Amino acid sequence: MVQSAYVQHYMNNDPQHLYIEGLIDHDTLDMALKRKYSLTESRDEQLMNEWVGAIAKTMGKVAIEVGKAGIGVGKGIFQAILPIAKKLGAEAVDVAIDAKDWTIENTPAVVDGIKKFAGNTVKGSKEAIQKLTDLATEGMDFKAMAESAPEEYLLAFKELSAKIKEMGLPTQPKEAAGALGAFETEEGKKALEHGAEKAGMSPDEFKATLKSYVGQSKFVDAAVKAKEKAPREEEK
Repeated sequence: MVQSAYVQHYMNNDPQHLYIEGLIDHDTLDMALKRKYSLTESRDEQLMNEWVGAIAKTMGKVAIEVGKAGIGVGKGIFQAILPIAKKLGAEAVDVAIDAKDWTIENTPAVVDGIKKFAGNTVKGSKEAIQKLTDLATEGMDFKAMAESAPEEYLLAFKELSAKIKEMGLPTQPKEAAGALGAFETEEGKKALEHGAEKAGMSPDEFKATLKSYVGQSKFVDAAVKAKEKAPREEEK
């Protein structure tokens, strides 16, 4: 799935990337470029259908070769991680559930990771993360944190979101889960290595940070509701 999404993205948007990687020949590149620049110009529907059919046939062969290619493919997958993550769709659901369970089971370690890699982009986030650190030390998990310290939880999540964006990853939780799912695949490992190197992190740290974000996102709604409810409780 990751391979096919990778190939489709570059075949439609930047076929020269596939050509440079040696995954398509010059004739296929020429055909893809003609298709790309003729989509709104050509009125020859039959010819257009021939191009599309031939390129689609090539895509399957190229997708098989992606797994055999070098680090350029890893870089390419990482650069196209947003459209790839979107195409994974339903496959990301299980990844998100797994990330949610993982953050609950490993709350102290996850909070330590956030404290280590998050900057101080969002005002008040440093204090908020410290608050979560204290709560984790007391044995509280993320679900309980979201409900009992919603303001700090949301500030910490916003800070982590800024870090995820800085890492070049999608910040929409569903797409972030899709990216995480892509990194779990054999062909996605090279993309993970490229992204980690670019961010100055180890692949394990890079993946754990993204997994933390996906897992935390599952309790954002609970934190928002708790924050909205807090003033009403104080008025009683």
